[in-house]
Amino acid sequence: MPPLFSRRNTKLKSINFPESLTYIGFSVFENCKNLKDIYYTGSKESWSKINISSSSNDELYKAKIKK
Repeated sequence: MPPLFSRRNTKLKSINFPESLTYIGFSVFENCKNLKDIYYTGSKESWSKINISSSSNDELYKAKIKK
């Protein structure tokens, strides 16, 4: 996902990611305060290998990852 993709999108509550996801850029989810659920089609191991920028993606880390 490119940097700043969903930045400040307060309407975003959940998002679906395919197993093919490899990168989430900086500030993609900055101030997406209502993001609560992430649906990911891959395994926990695959999720841990995704390169996620730590810059302003706090809401992403707070959300629950579901299958």
